[in-house]
Amino acid sequence: MATETATGTPLSALLRPGDTVLVGTGTGEPATLIDELIAAAAQVPGLHAIQVMTGGEERLAQVAGDRLRLSVPVPGPRTRRALAEERATLLETSMSGLAGAIADGSLRVDAVLMQGRALGGGRTSPGLIADLVIPAWARARVRALELNARLPAIACPTSLEEADAQRVVRVARDPTEWPVEPCGEAAARIGEAVAAIVPDGATIELGVGRALAGVAGALAATRRGLAMHTGIVGDAAMTLIEAGCVSRAVRGAALAVGATAMGSRAFYAWADGEPRIALVDSRLAHDARALAALPRFVAINSGLQVDLQGNVNSTVHRGRRISGAGGAPDFAAAGARGAASIVALLSTTPDGRSAIVREAEATTVPGAHVTHVVTEHGAACLIGLSARERAGAIAAVADPAFRDALSG
Repeated sequence: MATETATGTPLSALLRPGDTVLVGTGTGEPATLIDELIAAAAQVPGLHAIQVMTGGEERLAQVAGDRLRLSVPVPGPRTRRALAEERATLLETSMSGLAGAIADGSLRVDAVLMQGRALGGGRTSPGLIADLVIPAWARARVRALELNARLPAIACPTSLEEADAQRVVRVARDPTEWPVEPCGEAAARIGEAVAAIVPDGATIELGVGRALAGVAGALAATRRGLAMHTGIVGDAAMTLIEAGCVSRAVRGAALAVGATAMGSRAFYAWADGEPRIALVDSRLAHDARALAALPRFVAINSGLQVDLQGNVNSTVHRGRRISGAGGAPDFAAAGARGAASIVALLSTTPDGRSAIVREAEATTVPGAHVTHVVTEHGAACLIGLSARERAGAIAAVADPAFRDALSG
């Protein structure tokens, strides 16, 4: 990465002791500004960084400690280590909750560091990430922009003024790629079962993970007239739009909108100037009431475990809390009010345990917000079932080796 120019006041002079700094997330993280923040932490005591999804080299996790506290809802591997070592803390609030708290000031954000794409005339787009940075921009005392000339130009209803930033760096670097999950035989069967639930004309949210790797392909082959209102716009959105499956406008002219954009190199090339996709911040992307009002809204997500009442655990693994809730509770609540809230998962975990359990270790999404549980062994529709009937339907899609123990 080459830094072309840096203007304005360095972060070390802008930040105050005890400031809370929201840092752009995942593939849209501002790497140069993160380096500046780390350097500033050596001079300004008590800084607190919030980053929704740690990505890349997870630089903040590597240096987190007494001088720089780190809080995250969706940690990567190095951040999980920092959590275990108590150098970082886990934010368990949903994305809609975080966006609302930032917007109304109950979660104080003193500074925001974000990456963007210059639009000309002093305006900038939020680049690949709109989620929390847009509400934070309106509230923060300190605004720092990393303008990356190699980001794809993706439409966003909110543009920001470069003149409102106290620190601006200009760089040219390729955006970080988000790997596409390979689709194995089990994921392909899950995809077919999910596609059979989704009606033509639906508005879908589609999460990420191994179990969902076959969903986009199955939808593309069998469904038409869909729209997409999701958390992450990426390779799945590209596949669905180019196949003619996602073809109905959902917001303005866009067929697919999300709070973030991340994907492969091919996706970034396709997304540059693509009018059929757009970004919105989490006040809209994760608003359960607004989502539920969309035509035939269907939420499609995954988890670590589902218990016999449909409660979903996506945060705790073998007694250790490894992630926060993210956007899943928001989308599931909307899907339960709309056409469907689907939870799809591989029936066994990588270490050979059943992912269908009698009682989940934690509840990320309550069973009341789940209408269907899908594994490679079939789909359980929970609508209108009693507690006993729900348990039987969910046990029936568990791995056959565990069904007797679950049904007994």
